[in-house]
Amino acid sequence: MLLVAQGVTLAALSRTESRGGHFREDFPDRDAALDGVHSLLRATAVVAPQQASEVLIHA
Repeated sequence: MLLVAQGVTLAALSRTESRGGHFREDFPDRDAALDGVHSLLRATAVVAPQQASEVLIHA
């Protein structure tokens, strides 16, 4: 469960917009260019938080 929580947190921190219940004060507007874009996380190994941005893949 800890890996899932880390994945959800990484995806939320990588967002550059607000959409629905996913509101960010630093990105308050919705970005229509991101319609249909999803975050996909694939865990192939446990990584340190410093390396987490290298694991995040936008599909």
